[in-house]
Amino acid sequence: MTGPVPRSTDRAAGRPGVGARGDRPMAELAVLLERACAAAERDGGPLVLWHRATARTWPGTADVADVAAWERVLRRVERIDVPVVAVVVGACSGPALETALVADHRIAAADARIGLPRERGRVWPGMVLHRLATHLGAARARSLAVRGAELTAAQALRVGLVDEVTDDPAAALAAVIADAGALTGGFATRRALLLDAAGRDYAAALAAHLAACDAELSEVDRPTRVPSRL
Repeated sequence: MTGPVPRSTDRAAGRPGVGARGDRPMAELAVLLERACAAAERDGGPLVLWHRATARTWPGTADVADVAAWERVLRRVERIDVPVVAVVVGACSGPALETALVADHRIAAADARIGLPRERGRVWPGMVLHRLATHLGAARARSLAVRGAELTAAQALRVGLVDEVTDDPAAALAAVIADAGALTGGFATRRALLLDAAGRDYAAALAAHLAACDAELSEVDRPTRVPSRL
């Protein structure tokens, strides 16, 4: 199986990120994505994941250690304290789909097609299945995982797999980056709370949310409270 090559910066947006072109092994893709994360953290983000037409074959020549390393860098993306924006153009599968699923906002070009990677009639059983089920629910994810179905951009928007469909991905990306610029910090915390919500009930989640609120209060300038006089 093969996949696209990230580059260290997205040329169109001038932002730290990765773009898809050509074919590279999973291990090399993991290194390049790791470098993009480091650049986004250094520059203050956002991290842009721009994907152009890729085959539905993945992960290429790899062993389970490579898969584990790839998953570790995806977890780094999920925990990075900058906004993460994915843009998909054409076919979105393999590493393009896996990185899109860890993004905070997903922009799809009108020609985008989204499906799980497969080769020789077998669908890749990586953590992409877990993330799809988290996003779509097991019932909706099943047609992609069991039947190997492919979604158009309009279908992906309808089920919430992408956040917007556009004929001008670059303009949509610029608008999202501008909106993200109005926020400062706390991205990793809010993302973690949302990701954990599906697997925790209210009582289990309360302590984590209270801790996050306490940390947020310490970061925000608050007016000095003057004791009231009776």
